[in-house]
Order: sequence, then structure tokens, then C-alpha cells
Amino acid sequence: MNNSLTFSDKLVAPFKQPKMFTMLILGYASGLPLMLTASSLLLWYKDSGINIQNISFLTLIAIPYTFKYLWAPFLDKINILGIGRRKGWILTTQISLIVLIALMSQLSPAAQPFMIAFIGFLICFTSATQDIAINAYQTEVLNEREKALGNAIAVMGYRIAMLVTGSLVLIFADYYSGGAEPIEICTPKLTEYYGSNVLFTNIDIVSTQKLISNSWSLALITILAFFIICPLYCLFLKEPSSAKTPKSFKEAFTQPFIEFFKRQGIKTAIIILLIIIGYKLADAIAFSLNTVFFADLGFDKTTIAVSYKAFSLAATLIGLIVGGLIARKIGIYKSFLFFSIIMASANLMYVLLAIVGKNYYLMVSSVAVEYFCGAMGTAILVAMIMSLVNIKFSATQFAVLSSIDSLGRVLVGPFAGYVQSHYKWEGLFIASFIIGILISTIIYIFRQRIKLMANIQ
Repeated sequence: MNNSLTFSDKLVAPFKQPKMFTMLILGYASGLPLMLTASSLLLWYKDSGINIQNISFLTLIAIPYTFKYLWAPFLDKINILGIGRRKGWILTTQISLIVLIALMSQLSPAAQPFMIAFIGFLICFTSATQDIAINAYQTEVLNEREKALGNAIAVMGYRIAMLVTGSLVLIFADYYSGGAEPIEICTPKLTEYYGSNVLFTNIDIVSTQKLISNSWSLALITILAFFIICPLYCLFLKEPSSAKTPKSFKEAFTQPFIEFFKRQGIKTAIIILLIIIGYKLADAIAFSLNTVFFADLGFDKTTIAVSYKAFSLAATLIGLIVGGLIARKIGIYKSFLFFSIIMASANLMYVLLAIVGKNYYLMVSSVAVEYFCGAMGTAILVAMIMSLVNIKFSATQFAVLSSIDSLGRVLVGPFAGYVQSHYKWEGLFIASFIIGILISTIIYIFRQRIKLMANIQ
């Protein structure tokens, strides 16, 4: 009997493991609320006749995701349902999300725009809190060998969930609206809004708005079916055996930082933080302006959009699994080093495209390579952050380190614009490659400090 596994068998095998399937569900749960309070919510407001200037302010409701580390210590300290710190918070936030979305579905942006925005803010806050609990659970339940693959599978679940609430909800809304064709409705309250002399054109407008509002309400209620499976599954989660709960709130707020900087000394801690900030810098520089780059080469918007939708998603999902499998084989540190080199090298595809000019196949290849390599880097970076976390303070330390990780990506925009304006596109992508290689060199030079700090080989 031949016991050798094919490549496809190796790709499928992780999902057959109960622990990895749990990572998929938790990643899925984490990603579900995101698009409901982002693009889908904005489109609901637009369909309801709200102008774009006012709609743009809705992006502010996502602020809790940026500052979630501020209340992460509460999750390290409080056992909210008495069934475990992690499981209790995961279940509480998931049930709260279902209630909030159900409440939102009963409102209309045309009639209650501020109330929906407030509920959207509460959804973001609850979702960010769920992320804290899920990340802490993943950190505590996965061993060193499982971290990279487990995180890769969790990100896959996250991406799938984003499709559900970013695309499927739009399909449902469109289906329930029947294309939003104006129909005549009769309502005794019509004159309360428009007076006694109501034009038939107004009736059609109100009819359309009401139909659209109802279609979104039905779409949100329908999408709740995709949420309910999460708490049902998490009811059977086994609470991880972690370190003792912090004795006081003071300890919960201060000790995570004291422990991190005292573990291997302040110098090592600062080096680690700088590496985390810079790890995906090369990838972020390329990503920040690549859409503008493609347009500058002469590609139309439809071509850019289709290429991104089709090739970026497929490349990301494959990259996550391949990266997770490689990391499981060679270990976290080696993968952390090798993937940083690979991410930097991927930008050379853009250099070639900038030299050659408009070429569809080269553009598609560049997108696929960037997202494939970027996905591997994402999986291993989160695995490294998990390894750097002390499980006693896993919620707080993970929230802080993941927030620091995003700092570099936020700051690259002005730098990328400056370099491109002075050295053109070739110069920008060569600069991103050089920065990536410098980060890789630092990772190699301080390899012993990284291994000691993360307690890995």
C-alpha cells in the first residue's frame, strides 16, 4: 500500500484535524462583521439616498479596531460567564453581534442614520473585542509547530467570511429588491412626510426607497444564518489551559508591558518591536500604490478590478496554506527569515512590469506573486507574534503587538509617493526590495535574540 500523500492531499489534510477546523471557524467568526460595517454599510446608506460626503464619515465607526489594546487587559482579567476567560468572551461577543445586527436590520438609514451608525460602532467595538478573545485563544491552544499553519487556516476562514458579508449580502439585497423597480405602495403615514398634496412621482420615490430599505433589512436577517453557526460551534470549545489570571486590574494593565520588556532586556524588546513594524514594509510599499501604478500603465478599471478579485484571492488562499505547511516543516524562525526575503523579491515583478510597460499577463502574474508571497508573510508574522506572547497576558500582548504591526503599513503612503515622484515606478519598487532585504538582514543578525524572546528554535 502506498502511503505517500499527493500535494492536494497535503492541502486538504489540515482541515481534517479538529484543532485546525476550529481555527477555520474562529477565523470565519472574526471576519464576518468586518464588511457589514465597511463597504456593505456604505452601500446601504448610498441606496437610501444619503450623499457621499456624509457617507464618508461612517468609516470612523471602525476606530475600535485600532485601539482594541486599550481594553484587552479586561479580557485577561475577567472570566465573564464563568466558563473560561477565552470561551466566555468569544460566546458573549458572538451572541451580542447577532443581537446588534438583528436590531440594525429593523432600522433604515433614510429615517435613522445616526442610530444605525451608533449600532455600527457598537458592532465594531464588539467585533474588536471578539478578535482579542479569539487571538488569545489561538495563542494559548496552538503549540509552536501548529502556530503558522493554524493562523494560515484562520486567515482563510476570515477571507471566506469577508466574501459572505461583503458580496453575498449584496446579492441578497439585490434579490429582495427585485432590481429596486418603483412600485406603488399605499401607506396612511405618507402624508405625514409629504403633506396632503403628494405627487405620484413622490409615491414612486418613496416606494423605491421603502423597497430598498426592506431589501437590506431582509438581507441582514438572512445573513444572520451565517453568524449563528459560530456560537453554536463555540459552545463546544474546550477552554485552553493557560497561566493564572492576573490578580488585579493593575497587574492586568501594567504587567504585560513590564514582562515583555524585562523578558530579555529592553534592547532586545525594542529590536523585536522594530522588526514587527518593518516586517511587511516592502510588501506594504508596493501595495500602497499598485492600483495607481496599473492605471498609470494604461489598464482600465474593470481589468484592474477583475484581476484583483480573481487572482489576488486565489493566490492569497494558496499562499496561506503553502506558507503554513512550509512553516510547520522548517519552523517559525526559518520561515520568518525566508518569507521576508521572498516578500521583498516579489516586488521585482513590478520592476519588470514598469520596464516592459502595459502587459496583461505580466500584470496578472505580478498580482498573483505579490499576494501569494504576502499571504505567506502574513501567516508567519502572526505566528511569530503568537510565539512572542506570554500566555498569562496573551490578550493584551497580542493586541498591542498586532497594533504595532499595522503602524508601518499606515505610514508608508507618503514615503511611497515621495519616492515615486522622484525616481518613478522602477525606483519605488527597487527601493521596496532593498528595504525588504535590509529587514531580512536584521532578522538574521539578531536571530539569537529573536529565538530567545519567542522561545523558538
